Amino acid sequence: MHKLLTLTACLALAACSQSGDDDSAAQNNAAQNNIAGESAEQSEITQDAATPKDGSADKIMPVEPDSSIGDGVARPMLEPMVYNDFAEAIEAGLGCSFIADGNKDALFVATGADDTTAHGQAAIKIGGNVVVLKQKNAGFDAMQKGGLYSSEAVEVTVTHGGGEPESTGYESWGWPATLKIAQDEAGSNSYKGKYECGA
Repeated sequence: MHKLLTLTACLALAACSQSGDDDSAAQNNAAQNNIAGESAEQSEITQDAATPKDGSADKIMPVEPDSSIGDGVARPMLEPMVYNDFAEAIEAGLGCSFIADGNKDALFVATGADDTTAHGQAAIKIGGNVVVLKQKNAGFDAMQKGGLYSSEAVEVTVTHGGGEPESTGYESWGWPATLKIAQDEAGSNSYKGKYECGA
């Protein structure tokens, strides 16, 4: 009888021990599942946060136009000219030119006769093409003051502060100046530099 009771007690303890082990294992599994679930959920949240809602992750921002200044607005861009660019486009004569700061070649060249009633011509280069402009005010004296030159689609205005010019070479003189260009459907642009005139 004593042995039977002892055996029964041992079986009961073994059962309790096994049950405790099973409960502990179940709790461990549940904890691991919870951790895994939280990690997966956190990964989804991180992924959602990294992906823009508008799907722009697949978009590439376009580069700025060459004629912009960083704001995405295209502007008419003058190109430097050498003698051969404008020699056949406008007649030789008394003349003035505009050279932008940091450049050695002219962006604008105007010539005219030594006649107070004659309107001069000017040449600029845009998009690889030379454009001929007509002087609004006649005479070389007016040309030295800058002024307005235009074609059907382009206007160029040269302004400077006047005063005593500085010598820029043999029989040539100049002033610090600003050139502004306005082109139909292409906006406007301006340059700072020197306006030089001479024989």
